[in-house]
Amino acid sequence: MGGIKMGPLYGMENSVTWKEYLQKEHDTRLVKLETDRAKDDVDLAQTLQLVEENEMKFRAADVDKTGSLDLAEFAAFTHPYDYEHMHEFEALAMEEAVHLIHETDSNRDGQLSMDEILDKYTLWVGSAAQTDTLHEEL
Repeated sequence: MGGIKMGPLYGMENSVTWKEYLQKEHDTRLVKLETDRAKDDVDLAQTLQLVEENEMKFRAADVDKTGSLDLAEFAAFTHPYDYEHMHEFEALAMEEAVHLIHETDSNRDGQLSMDEILDKYTLWVGSAAQTDTLHEEL
């Protein structure tokens, strides 16, 4: 089958399914996620929340509802701020960014120091904003 590759990360031609994305991006399978849900681990819970949010965003980007993203849909998934139908996810990312800044700025000076960020390391590592497009603006 010829066509445009989704890129070296995915190595898929023409489209990528949620399962393919999940396996490449999170190095895991859906069965393992279901097993892991039963564990009582804060870091794991944050990862699972991120995966669930990404799945909702993936489904929203799948405009033609085929269960896979073509190149244009994948672009909307990875850069939602450029696509009007994806703006609700940008609003969620902004809320997360504001929350992160508020929780991290311990001296309330409106700026984040490296020490403040390192003190709240686990908050940042488990954050959706950490992997979302708005992290560059923090």
